[in-house]
Amino acid sequence: MTVWDGRCLHVSVADSDPRLPGPRTADADATSGRGLGIVTTLADSWDIHPCPGGKAITACFRPHGGADPRTGPPADGGGPRRS
Repeated sequence: MTVWDGRCLHVSVADSDPRLPGPRTADADATSGRGLGIVTTLADSWDIHPCPGGKAITACFRPHGGADPRTGPPADGGGPRRS
């Protein structure tokens, strides 16, 4: 699910595994387990919460200059920025 609240684009994904993820050691040969590292790198903030039938992770992305993601970045060419 994706929601724009006027300040932040919230992107949520869910799965059926009720176990909450924890820190992992990087393994170049692994074929899974990179999602939370990607979210941590790209999102301004994120949250993991249990939900019926599993868990959900919601990441918040704040656009530079307050742009609405439906219309694109402001004319100054700004994009998402880490805070």
